Amino acid sequence: MKEIGIFEAKTRFSEIAKRVKQTGQPVRITNRGEQMVDIIPIRSEPVGRRTKAQAFAELSRLRHELPKTSLKQIKADIAEGRR
Repeated sequence: MKEIGIFEAKTRFSEIAKRVKQTGQPVRITNRGEQMVDIIPIRSEPVGRRTKAQAFAELSRLRHELPKTSLKQIKADIAEGRR
């Protein structure tokens, strides 16, 4: 992945954006060597709508793949978010 400094990216943003779109290759923006953000191409094909059955099948698949979380951990996470 090509890296470009933030000042150069600001100056040449239009050119960089066009190149990312044309080539499909992302560009990483850095600030004094620190990686900041990636400019990535968007999908050219729109994401289609799912039927209810497809959506529920996807949720079911995710439910089985994700690690189980206890009620105690959920409450702790909620409390942490309120701080």
